[in-house]
Amino acid sequence: MLDSDVAMLFGYETKQLNRQVLRNIIRFPENYCFKLTEEEYNFLRCQNVTLKSGRGEHRKYLSNVF
Repeated sequence: MLDSDVAMLFGYETKQLNRQVLRNIIRFPENYCFKLTEEEYNFLRCQNVTLKSGRGEHRKYLSNVF
């Protein structure tokens, strides 16, 4: 699951969730939470054909995956 999906599930903003993961990184083993590679991110992005236009609509950082 992508970090945005987990955040939505628990009613958080993605930024808040990722901040908590960084603050408590020891609680998230590598096989439970990891970052997508650039190639994986681009592949997922290509799966979503329509992208919103405008400033601030796209992610700056690679997603965490749970």
